[in-house]
Amino acid sequence: MKSWENTLICLLLDVKEVFDHVALKQLIKILIKLKISVNLINWVKCFLQNRIIDLAFNNECQKSKKISTEISQDSFISLILFLIYIQYLFSKIRAKFKNLQSLSYIDDVMLYVERRNIDKNMKILKNAAKIAFT
Repeated sequence: MKSWENTLICLLLDVKEVFDHVALKQLIKILIKLKISVNLINWVKCFLQNRIIDLAFNNECQKSKKISTEISQDSFISLILFLIYIQYLFSKIRAKFKNLQSLSYIDDVMLYVERRNIDKNMKILKNAAKIAFT
């Protein structure tokens, strides 16, 4: 009798400037799919749109500047919204690739698959990465 062992292959990703690439329209679509109340969705829109920053140092204030990023990193609310946003992406990938698993901590992501066939594992990870980043 032959002994078959699985091979675990991981793809580790550190997504650069991740908060700058969250699309507000897509986030709103996700919140609607999650059946979040209209009032809360409207609050999220207000929270993320038309943001400005004021800088003061040594009793001098600079002119207000508009923030160009969709989700800022300065609030725990932003982190929660980002996790909701990225979780949808993971569920979309897992629905297509049943053997694929994922772990993440904000912008650090690990996709992994454990099966007997190394070539199939590599193909799954390659295709999952294409979905994640296109």
